[in-house]
Amino acid sequence: DDSATDDDDSATDDDDSATDDDDSADDDDDSADDDDDSATTDDDDSVVVDDDDSAGDDDDSVVVDDDDDSAGDDDDATGDDDDSAVVVDDDDDSAGDDDDSAAGPQCTFEVEPNNVPVTEFDGPVGDGLSTYCGQMDPAGDVDVWQVIVAVDGTIAEFRTDLNPAGACNSASGFLDTEIFLYDDAGTQIASNDDGGGSFCSLIATTLDTGTYYIAVEHWSRTSPAAGPYQLDVMLLSPAEVEPNDTFAQATDINALGFATGSIDATDSDWYTITAPVPGLGVNVFTDDGAGGCNVDTTVTIYGPDSSSSVIATNDDDPANSPCSLIADLPVAMGVYLIEVTSTSASAGDYTLTVQPFELNDSAAGAMASSPFAFPGDHPGSINPAGDLDWFRFDIGSDATAVNFETGDGAGGCNFDSEIELFESDGTTSIAYADGGGFGSCSLVSATLDTGFYLVLVNAWSSSTTGDYVLMAY
Repeated sequence: DDSATDDDDSATDDDDSATDDDDSADDDDDSADDDDDSATTDDDDSVVVDDDDSAGDDDDSVVVDDDDDSAGDDDDATGDDDDSAVVVDDDDDSAGDDDDSAAGPQCTFEVEPNNVPVTEFDGPVGDGLSTYCGQMDPAGDVDVWQVIVAVDGTIAEFRTDLNPAGACNSASGFLDTEIFLYDDAGTQIASNDDGGGSFCSLIATTLDTGTYYIAVEHWSRTSPAAGPYQLDVMLLSPAEVEPNDTFAQATDINALGFATGSIDATDSDWYTITAPVPGLGVNVFTDDGAGGCNVDTTVTIYGPDSSSSVIATNDDDPANSPCSLIADLPVAMGVYLIEVTSTSASAGDYTLTVQPFELNDSAAGAMASSPFAFPGDHPGSINPAGDLDWFRFDIGSDATAVNFETGDGAGGCNFDSEIELFESDGTTSIAYADGGGFGSCSLVSATLDTGFYLVLVNAWSSSTTGDYVLMAY
């Protein structure tokens, strides 16, 4: 077919009829005999995503190479000639789609050459975690990324991961990274080799406004090792985000636990925090960030999950007047609002700090806290060594069979634990176990009547620390 509309006049054109189904980039013919799904003659090599997700489609096949080597190539099959370790999501979420596996990070990719500061990413500050992907190749390769910080006092964390799942482990440890942080003048600020665990690197620091550079390289500049890596970047600003003059505009400070702000006689600054589990308390205070005081404040806390229910307020901290302190406040699960206002028409800068702490270091603290869900899984940590964790559980009916078991939450066990079940007085023991769970973890079982009970978890050795999950079922 030599007509003006025939899109393929090559010698291998498999359809010369007047009804040629058109293999242009927007081909919408998904029939079984569509010639762009053939194992050998796909004449559409554009980067546009093929809308046919059938088993024979060329972006799901394990053998068909569509000869497209561009960065946005949507075919990452085994036989494809673009088989880099980092893959591009082609928006096909079907089960058989080979490039949508759970292990594939959503990355911003390096652009070579970037052995000098030319590859840029910009947080943005306060936007949390971002992921950037690069390749150490050839030996001696150095990848340089640019970081732009917009707010003084930004908390910055730079971490390398060594496989597409975004986890650092020895299985991919042949690529031993080292990272360097430089300021805009090229002066080194920090460096790290293995602080991220195994062969990964980690730099955590505070940065002021400006331009910075992160260089990623192999620990041995002459090593022949090559391979992919991820650079995970966390940039968090401590500054209040104006406007935050009403509870609806509250600045979330969960990630850092503190914020810097400024008030005057007419200003009211609102912040929000979340208590994710029962058994927590908080200390909340204002100061100048260094233990002094610049401005006369009043701090008021509302909640949980309420903008009108006041649970605590304070004008002057006796030890740091005229700043404010709310100390040893138990909080139930939920969202809390914190309002900072000026007292006596005072104006100035301040730092608001929220310090959470466990209430469950004692039986009395657990009794005073809200109960943990039964049934439910509850993360905990024995830290520091010798720590005791107490949990309160409410049982709603007589003759309830209960089990309390420690583990790592994934069928394993992190350390040798002990577990004991008590009556509500915290002294009368019902059941005790050192073992019975998976590995060296523990399990107690009992039949309980209506009421509340306490469960104690501790390490068998007074020198052991570690994380665990208490499973109540």
